[in-house]
Amino acid sequence: ACGVRRALGGSEMWIRAGCGIMSAPTAAQDPALEALTTAEAGVIRMLAEYDHRRRLLVDGLNAIGLETFEPRGAFYAFPRIRSTGLDSETFTERLLREEKVAVVPGNAFGPSGEGHVRTCYATSSERIEEALRRIGRFVERERSAAGLNGSTASPTAVGEAG
Repeated sequence: ACGVRRALGGSEMWIRAGCGIMSAPTAAQDPALEALTTAEAGVIRMLAEYDHRRRLLVDGLNAIGLETFEPRGAFYAFPRIRSTGLDSETFTERLLREEKVAVVPGNAFGPSGEGHVRTCYATSSERIEEALRRIGRFVERERSAAGLNGSTASPTAVGEAG
């Protein structure tokens, strides 16, 4: 028999292991080699595209007056929303209901996340631009209704989508 003997709870058990030589199937080896030797240009293009989307979102949120630091990983930005006078749960619920933009309340990531929301830029630039316009309208309404002064920019300042 081919396997590994393990003691498990006072009794012995044989765990059957593959007794043959295992390797990637020949049919998969050629495409894998092609990907490893030629995919770099595509990866570089995608990195540039995600960098563009990240800059678009971060710059747009900052232009609206929602302080946002540049993310260093993943596809998320974490703007500070305290300038609206709303907590993260209320901001999230109302933004979804009133402007049809989904974000995640910062308090979902622990108490120190309160006063922030998580946004995602793993979508097209056009959708990011539209979301920024909608967020800008929402923030402007909130600040006006609350009588708050805040740095706001015209929602079109972050780009036009059709």
